[in-house]
Amino acid sequence: MKYRLILFFLLVSLSGALHAKVIEPDTLLSKIIENYRPVYSFDLQVKVKVFNPEAFVPLEEIVEDDKITFEDKEKGFLQHIIFMRDEYIFIETLDFENKPLHLFLQEGFKKGSVNIQDQRFFHFEDVFFPYIVLFTKFNRFLTWGLESLGISPIKANIVKHGNIYAYQLGTPENNIIVDQDKFLVIEMNRTINIRGRDYPLKITFDRWDQKRNRIPRLIRFYIKSRLFKELKVNQIIYRGIRTSAEAFSSKYKYYFPALKFSETINFSQ
Repeated sequence: MKYRLILFFLLVSLSGALHAKVIEPDTLLSKIIENYRPVYSFDLQVKVKVFNPEAFVPLEEIVEDDKITFEDKEKGFLQHIIFMRDEYIFIETLDFENKPLHLFLQEGFKKGSVNIQDQRFFHFEDVFFPYIVLFTKFNRFLTWGLESLGISPIKANIVKHGNIYAYQLGTPENNIIVDQDKFLVIEMNRTINIRGRDYPLKITFDRWDQKRNRIPRLIRFYIKSRLFKELKVNQIIYRGIRTSAEAFSSKYKYYFPALKFSETINFSQ
């Protein structure tokens, strides 16, 4: 009886791995694209909290409890994101009084941005909504989007992720973790360089939108397991996106000539 119970629990623990099939990277990319196909446009209202991962101990030092957080409230901000699949992305970053701080625009493969307030300076890394790269109809767009985040989708593996088995697309250090049943991306892992040192950056996705079940309402960024940033999606609109885009263009047409476009932006640098 004892050995039967051990065998039973062993089979249960392995069941997640047993039904996962080895898959080629291109096939996994196609499965991801197919899963996100129902979502082709949206308008998001986002609140961003910023935390200081070095408030108590420098990053290069090891801490026993990395769950203690310190919110830097003065660095928080709001975002308005307008997305039309494979056409354009507008990201408007504002302070808590709704004063514009930064504009980001992507058209096709080109990206550009401009800082509006001298007292607050933003990089692409600060404002970009990472999950947005998954919404495309084309493998080349998805590949380019992941590579712009420092993730090269050249290898697919099956890995243990918490209590489940999932697909890992990319390298052990720079990858996306994909649910093997729904092909939903549940985590991103990257390497970032801070003051000449490389650190692991983990981005987790949770609390999926109930209407389409494709957009996470909660995104958290961890540097070396320490909470660094938290995004909460407060509102999602799926209709009337072109009208929102036209209003955005009209509002900020003065700044568009100042946008500096680049063919490639590598966020891992």
